[in-house]
Amino acid sequence: ALEAGTAPFNRGDVDLQALLADTVAALPGVPDQDKRVDLASNGSGDVVSGDAARLKAAFTALMTALRRELVTSDTLYVRQDRRSGDGRDEYWIAFGDREQIDRLQRSDAESLQTFDEWRGGCGLSLAIARRIFDAHGGRVWSAGDGAKTAAMVMLPCAPAK
Repeated sequence: ALEAGTAPFNRGDVDLQALLADTVAALPGVPDQDKRVDLASNGSGDVVSGDAARLKAAFTALMTALRRELVTSDTLYVRQDRRSGDGRDEYWIAFGDREQIDRLQRSDAESLQTFDEWRGGCGLSLAIARRIFDAHGGRVWSAGDGAKTAAMVMLPCAPAK
């Protein structure tokens, strides 16, 4: 239903920072590991148009997979910024260790690679997450270089009212 565009969505204005904070707070633990998520907030007022429950499920799947694979650090960093591209404003959310975050935040769409949603141990959760981001007009990329612990998500800003 997601690929066909027939899945029902409960669309509305979603505060992106609040959604990310709620997602981080509700993340399941990583067995036998103490890994935290560091979410940098730039305040509130960053609004996307979408289905909050589906977006939260997609971010949960993505962060769970990235945090589980993280071996270079005990912290998964999440950083968000607003960019203008292709005539529209977008939110770019970077996930990774400290080095990957810095590289991702300097990246553009051309320097990133297609996200490998079929890597081992994730089942369908990442494939479904990508389809949810796509259905919201977004994209998800990898940092490249075979990195399994970094990703960049782009979601369009909600239209001004």
